[in-house]
Amino acid sequence: MQKRQLKYTSDIGNDFFKELKVKVHSYFEDNGISQYANKSMVIKSCIIILTFLASYYLILFTKILALYKLILCVVHGVSIAAIGFNIAHDAGHQAYFANKKYNKLLFVIMDIIGSNSYMWDIKHNKAHHIYTNVHSFDEDITGAYLLRLSPHSSLNRVNKFQFIYAWFLYLFIYLHIVWVYNFQQFLSTSFGPFKNISHSTKEWVRLIFWKLVYIFYAIYLPVTVLDISWYQFLLGYFIVCASAGFLLAIVFYLGHCVEKTNEFPVPYNEQLKTSWATQQMNSTCNFATNSKILTWITGGLNFQIEHHLFPNICSIHYPQISKIVIIAAEKHQLPYIVYPTFFSAIKSHFKMLKKLG
Repeated sequence: MQKRQLKYTSDIGNDFFKELKVKVHSYFEDNGISQYANKSMVIKSCIIILTFLASYYLILFTKILALYKLILCVVHGVSIAAIGFNIAHDAGHQAYFANKKYNKLLFVIMDIIGSNSYMWDIKHNKAHHIYTNVHSFDEDITGAYLLRLSPHSSLNRVNKFQFIYAWFLYLFIYLHIVWVYNFQQFLSTSFGPFKNISHSTKEWVRLIFWKLVYIFYAIYLPVTVLDISWYQFLLGYFIVCASAGFLLAIVFYLGHCVEKTNEFPVPYNEQLKTSWATQQMNSTCNFATNSKILTWITGGLNFQIEHHLFPNICSIHYPQISKIVIIAAEKHQLPYIVYPTFFSAIKSHFKMLKKLG
């Protein structure tokens, strides 16, 4: 596998980041706090996993009313997204445990919930976080025929209406990841900054094995155990996947595809006239940071700026270190983009979809 190397050529923002790293490190050291998961994070993780298991059990093995089971399908879908946000995401960034082996073991939960940890690491850690919103480097803003997320992507006639239908598409994102996208990634010879891609037999075996595990508990067992028709099963399964997919899509797009994050640079000769830290501040935003419920469910990913600057710090600490980042950004005259509420960020994403269409 070959990787195109993009060089950031500006020094602007480097002093900001150097100073910020010292202050954040001092925060943990002075307070005797580990940058990894604490007791609160472990308790939260246990609650999320128990919610995933309990909702699954109640749907399959109890005789409660069908309406309650449909509500539990929503709960189960949200718990899938919460596992991704909180547990798999932090483990994938080596931020949950200080021990890399423990993080690797925990990261398998990404495969259990239907995605692929190996490909996520390549796409997310080695591309998106390094080249955030950079055209042809960040696969996450490449979009598709029906969804234009960058001003440099192809404009199709149907995109004119994407601000209307995109919200419907978001319901299918988790389904797409599980059943289509992971396989497309494995079969593709290039995406983002990567060329001449090939994958080991071991990773192919892991992909197939975990997909079979997912099929067994998400498809086979429900069909076998539940005394329902095929269309009733499909309805319940769709509600689970739509709940997870919509939440996954919204949290990502509100952090990178809103009006104020308008930096979508195009490299020239594999160079960008900016610094990495400046690009993060220009292309990333926070939203609804005062909402404890949203912060809890999304694993602090509404503090997207802090996450992008310090991905190896556990998400439980983002609210506290955000205070340090705000002061440093103001001192060095760098943007610190925040939408005060969830709905103000939604409104801005709506406008951005319309603008890009």
